[in-house]
Amino acid sequence: MAVDDETQNEYEENGLTGPGAPTPLSALEGVNGLTARDIKLVIEGGYHTIESVAYTPKRLLEQIKGISEQKATKILAEASKIVPMGFTTATEMHARRTDLICITTGSKQLDTLLAGGIETGSITEIFGEFRTGKSQICHTLAVTCQLPFDMGGGEGKCLYIDTEGTFRPIRRDPPRRVKPYVNDISSIDTKFPALYTHQNLISDLNPCCQEPRCAYLNDTCDILVSLEVEVEVLVGLKLTRRVLSPLDSSTITCQLATMAVDDETQNEYEENGLTGPGAPTPLSALEGVNGLTARDIKLVIEGGYHTIESVAYTPKRLLEQIKGISEQKATKILAEASKIVPMGFTTATEMHARRTDLICITTGSKQLDTLLAGGIETGSITEIFGEFRTGKSQICHTLAVTCQLPFDMGGGEGKCLYIDTEGTFRPIRLLSVAQRYGLVGEEVLDNIAYARAYNSDHQLQLLNQASQMMCETRFSLLIVDSATALYRTDFSGRGELSNRQIHLAKFMRALRRLADEFGIAVVITNQVVAQVDGGPSAMFNPDPKKPIGGNIIAHASTTRLSLKKGRGETRICKIYDSPCLPESDCLFAIGEDGIGDPSPKDLEKD
Repeated sequence: MAVDDETQNEYEENGLTGPGAPTPLSALEGVNGLTARDIKLVIEGGYHTIESVAYTPKRLLEQIKGISEQKATKILAEASKIVPMGFTTATEMHARRTDLICITTGSKQLDTLLAGGIETGSITEIFGEFRTGKSQICHTLAVTCQLPFDMGGGEGKCLYIDTEGTFRPIRRDPPRRVKPYVNDISSIDTKFPALYTHQNLISDLNPCCQEPRCAYLNDTCDILVSLEVEVEVLVGLKLTRRVLSPLDSSTITCQLATMAVDDETQNEYEENGLTGPGAPTPLSALEGVNGLTARDIKLVIEGGYHTIESVAYTPKRLLEQIKGISEQKATKILAEASKIVPMGFTTATEMHARRTDLICITTGSKQLDTLLAGGIETGSITEIFGEFRTGKSQICHTLAVTCQLPFDMGGGEGKCLYIDTEGTFRPIRLLSVAQRYGLVGEEVLDNIAYARAYNSDHQLQLLNQASQMMCETRFSLLIVDSATALYRTDFSGRGELSNRQIHLAKFMRALRRLADEFGIAVVITNQVVAQVDGGPSAMFNPDPKKPIGGNIIAHASTTRLSLKKGRGETRICKIYDSPCLPESDCLFAIGEDGIGDPSPKDLEKD
């Protein structure tokens, strides 16, 4: 077999040559009657190299549309001539294994334990409890794999699949405030309602632009302007800057997307602040696309999915469970949603650029904000746990106000959703915090949506209502105080432990979805329980109290904060677990006007 010059040059440019390099499937083109169409069908079926074909059972190749049994036999026969799959001597096998490299972990002792590092050509599993360093090892390997061979690297790139939202391009992100989003397209008019500013694509593809103006059109349409205006047009995967003149009619084609939101929905979104980087896309944008009707959209919304992002993040089997949505219809919906919501691989550079757009909500304490690298991070779940009187609910009350502050004051310029499971919500505390920041008390209270949860099922149902409310107006914070209180009473004894953890996992997954979908900050409080079983851990742990929820909450929470009582009104906050913050602690105080910094006298005492 031989690879054409163009493919060979491409492989060499990308470093896909040398011992162990894969053979492109195009090498089989023209061999034994195999056509370019056959190769294309196999590639579309998910097989990109001759090795991947050779290792596949014939019945799986036959399942590819357009590949007959005879054709599958031919492909496997030719692939087996290139890929050695028969017997070999142990001597040859030993010689092959000497070509394998090990990637350094960054620790000499760990590399020695692993006889050199992480072995290539094999699967290495790293397991353990939270705070044991699994994600930190992954972050280190993502860099060391790029080192030269003589430095313990693999001289290659890294693919990183993150399922928990713990990927951090920088170990500790510095606090950064984002300017309000500016959308100045009042002078643009279209022949039909097809103009829509898609904020997610702007944020992802052009995160450094402070005031993006992007024309997001339904296929091809004419843009009429009343004055000269500069816009950015999305063509393929690139944003191209164009100047539209009132002297001529300009026709713009957007190749990537074909969705448009009607004027009424768009106006409603703008009035409620649901525009700007990271804003959700309403599900109504899919109406009329690929045969999807208004009834289909209504059924999906009634099933609890209000935005295209929420649909894209959902497994197909859950969409099929919605009454009236068939398997074929669910496939269509997911296919169209995936065209709008980026869910594939991206570079760490782009991911780092996206994270610079995240904001942090001030806690009211400068020392606590410094500990958290700016405050409570949006787009993630922050768990606050501790005994009674440690300040969990007080932090929640303060955050419910500070999240409404402008960006330049450490706020999120959004409303707050507050789910109370213990009956500790006190509006009078909010008024005192509002007075501290010079806010109008009545407006602050109106911007907080409060709900009392009475059982664990009701607690989960409230998140469905929260999703709908977030589609109607801008929220920057969701508080659940406390996330585990009702589970301790609704599920009792070891016999119900499994059911409790399953239900709790669904609740935490729903919180994670809201954080991803709307980019809001999620803050949950948690109770602690004393370890009374003794054991070796109790011997070395001076404070044998642990948070409720076990590994379910531990792995679902992005940042975990442990609170302890200090002297007087001071409290101690410690970073218990975080993907990017070092383990450290600080002092803060509880005052009449919310969370603040301790006085100099309190600092001297402690």
